[in-house]
Amino acid sequence: MIQSKSDYREYVLSDKAALFISKKRPGLLDHVWRYERLLRLTEYYHNVRSDLIGRVLYYALRILLDHTGNKLGFDIPINCCGKGLSLAHRDVIINEKASIGENCRIYSGVVIGSKGSGGGFANAWK
Repeated sequence: MIQSKSDYREYVLSDKAALFISKKRPGLLDHVWRYERLLRLTEYYHNVRSDLIGRVLYYALRILLDHTGNKLGFDIPINCCGKGLSLAHRDVIINEKASIGENCRIYSGVVIGSKGSGGGFANAWK
């Protein structure tokens, strides 16, 4: 979890390395890298900046993150992925209760959920 500005920088650099990107800034077609940077910036403002400006920026970034995620097919909640995240392609959904460790590569069409306490498909196999 990002707890400081240095943590934010470390997460962004780890994500960049995991995506095998050597450029300094995302190019026009680097949609996944742009999304990951936006995810980390949103996490930073949510976890670190509790002042009024930080809260306003967090809500603005949250709207932008949701909009960008809808366009790319990502539904990834903040603070669930460790540093070194590598989204290989689009269409990834992660449950808000899931916890993804460091240096994880997630491919297209992956849905990561969490086991519920009620009935349903998860309990049908017990």
